Amino acid sequence: MKFASMLLLALVFAGCSTSAPQPPKAVPAAEKQPDKRVTVDPALNGVIRVKEVRDMPAAQGYLKFQVDVENTSASAKTIIYNVDWLDKDGVSLGIVMDAPPCTLFAHETVPLSIAAPVPTARDFHLTFLPRVK
Repeated sequence: MKFASMLLLALVFAGCSTSAPQPPKAVPAAEKQPDKRVTVDPALNGVIRVKEVRDMPAAQGYLKFQVDVENTSASAKTIIYNVDWLDKDGVSLGIVMDAPPCTLFAHETVPLSIAAPVPTARDFHLTFLPRVK
């Protein structure tokens, strides 16, 4: 009987010493790194946000991409952007496309689809700038 009491006591203490299984801790989602091909002028920090850059299927060998830009402010903002087209080695082709001004309404996200003007363009550098009146 003493042995059974000792065994029961040992099991109780052993049961108390083990911790209950813990649910896995929520790991914060890794922040998506900004695309190095896109630059936002510091004057637009806190005003616009580049949500996503997607390479699109090339049409007849011409590079195409889409950039989703969000106006994070509570009022309409007009921005300008330009694209410097790069060759397969990352060297500028000397072709810089200036787009007309783009107005984004408050909290609006606009998808910008851009296609290369020449088939030798293999990459790009996109720059967003504030519109200067």
